[in-house]
Amino acid sequence: MKRWTLVCFLLAFAMTTAWGRADESWVGVYMRGSKIGHAKFTSRPETQKGVQGTLSEAQTVMSLKMLGADLEIRLDSRTFSDANGRPLTMWVKQESAGRSQTLDAKFEGDKVRLDVDNNGNRSDKTIDVPKDAWIVDDPLTALLAGSPKRTFYILDSTTLTLVKNELNPLGEREVDVQGTKVKAQAVEIKDPRMTSTAFFTAKGDLIKMTGPLGIEMIPEPKEKALARPEGAYVPADLATASSLEVNPKLGEPAQYKAIELKLSGLDLSHLPSGDHQTVAKRGDAWVVKVHPPVWDEGRGKKEMAPADPKWAQPSPYVASDDPAIRSVAADIAEGAATRLDKAMAIKDWVYQHMRSNAGIGVLRDAREVLATKEGVCRDYAILAASLMRAADIPTRLASGLTLWNDRFYYHAWVEVWDGNRWIGLDPTESREQISPTHVKLGEGNVEDAFFFTILEGVRIEVLGTTKR
Repeated sequence: MKRWTLVCFLLAFAMTTAWGRADESWVGVYMRGSKIGHAKFTSRPETQKGVQGTLSEAQTVMSLKMLGADLEIRLDSRTFSDANGRPLTMWVKQESAGRSQTLDAKFEGDKVRLDVDNNGNRSDKTIDVPKDAWIVDDPLTALLAGSPKRTFYILDSTTLTLVKNELNPLGEREVDVQGTKVKAQAVEIKDPRMTSTAFFTAKGDLIKMTGPLGIEMIPEPKEKALARPEGAYVPADLATASSLEVNPKLGEPAQYKAIELKLSGLDLSHLPSGDHQTVAKRGDAWVVKVHPPVWDEGRGKKEMAPADPKWAQPSPYVASDDPAIRSVAADIAEGAATRLDKAMAIKDWVYQHMRSNAGIGVLRDAREVLATKEGVCRDYAILAASLMRAADIPTRLASGLTLWNDRFYYHAWVEVWDGNRWIGLDPTESREQISPTHVKLGEGNVEDAFFFTILEGVRIEVLGTTKR
């Protein structure tokens, strides 16, 4: 069982909630009432290269379960911002299960220059600074600017993109803080991936922050924040907590050729619609018809028509130009009649050689995945995409939901271009045809495929099925 691609959400939430105006502040991190970690925030005035500003440092540590495996995540960040709260430099390090990614970002005029070290594999990227909103290191910096409603960008250290957020003061609300009702000023932070809410006293002191999946961050004294119940955090399984119920139950996915689902409870206008699935609004809900295209029976007699060249080129984490990856891809694809046959051979190779390890919470470069040959579904997908592109097969990543034990879990797979359509392949499975119980939420390179809305509170109803 390798179905997991939502760990990046936790890192995004930890970055979004980096709030610490005192010299040093601590919070306890909870999920549905169970303690899963702590966070520490510090800030102090500092001058760097003649510029007066603020140096903010944050550390978040979380301990959970993932499909029964222990999942430990640590996130450290350091940001130097000018007097207006706009970052000039940012350093972020993510660690999990002995893996790490370090990001050095420099904000230079209309560019952000990124230097990434992913488990010893170096890469760089340059991002254009948006003109429609400012960049902040802390979403609540925008609140202090005095505007009742403001948009801004934060740097996502996982997908290496700038993410547009909206800050919306909600006025006075009553909030429950571990059984005690407290009146607070509420501020909603709307991120495309999730919505979180911060609650403050009239003086502006943080009372609590909340996010999807029952995640809460509550200010606590250092001793309490660091305390572990009975010596260890209460295990909470993130995969189970984020899974979605389906009604009625579907049973074995392989029996279906197509399914029709009704999803309600959230705006899903952003869902991909195309060959794999079609999406249409019906009242206040969304109907998703999933009908994965099958292999063309004549695929052995023709070659694929050209696709956009970017789908055969390297991109962040998809290291298709690496010599080792190119060598492995050539060996796997040797003797295959067409590029589609090569793609199937590569998918099977990844399935046969990779080992599931649900305890790795860091998004990893394909070079490290190839060297260790273990990981979760997103690692399988990144390795498969890299090998396929190295073999000149137009390939993109896909993420979404997949059915397991009659519940939908977050998942990742790949799609290859057959000259007419995108064909889904799942390197975590042995079967050739992808199941219609793969509901797609995102597609593209990492920054698009793994950037999707958390389906908090979404209800899934089966409207109809077509069996094979």
